[in-house]
Amino acid sequence: MAKVWEMDLKAVDKIILLALADYADDDGVCWPRQTTVAIKTGVSRQTVNQKMKQMESDGLLVRNDGRTILFPVIEDDISVKEPDMSRCQVDRHESQATRQECQVDRHPSKPSSNHQITPKDNFENQALLIWAEYPRRVGKPDAIKKIVSALKKENFEKLLSRTKLYADMTSNKERHFIPHPATWFNQERYNDDPDEWMDSEAKEKEIQKLRHRMEYERDPKQFEALKERIKELR
Repeated sequence: MAKVWEMDLKAVDKIILLALADYADDDGVCWPRQTTVAIKTGVSRQTVNQKMKQMESDGLLVRNDGRTILFPVIEDDISVKEPDMSRCQVDRHESQATRQECQVDRHPSKPSSNHQITPKDNFENQALLIWAEYPRRVGKPDAIKKIVSALKKENFEKLLSRTKLYADMTSNKERHFIPHPATWFNQERYNDDPDEWMDSEAKEKEIQKLRHRMEYERDPKQFEALKERIKELR
């Protein structure tokens, strides 16, 4: 995130990139939906889509299979720098150990084949992605434990999609009315009827927001999707 603050960007570009960075892990990978980013930044989903396309063209991110990767490593980033080459050639009769050290400098390191990703590692990584989508991020250690327990009973795609849906449907709800994530996952609330996640006032607010988006939506498919969503809420 610190890298984003230092960049010379327009305000709307910077706030969208900051929002993405806020969801990203240490490798710059994040999974937020454009609707989630729009709500977080206060701009329209259409604007988020346009800006992310431009950022992709500018090389600030790549999108692949639902993932967004910030500041992707390109070939130039891992190329050998001239000072590194000259240092490696100072002594032609250097020891084998020194030659190996130079080889490390010249080529990006590969993951060790000795380290295998365990089911526990995988569950915890998936839990972190789900945690990032939940609309109230408090009590993280306990929440991760409960999400991991849920992942042992339900598949990752279902939990992630239901969490995103819950976040979308409660976007207008006061934070203190949203249960702690540990409670929500422990009680298996992800299996609730989604209509139960919104009271009548929240539904009406969501309908008004969707109608407003329909006024500016130019994509026929998106327009029909918004229209269908309004029917569901009614």
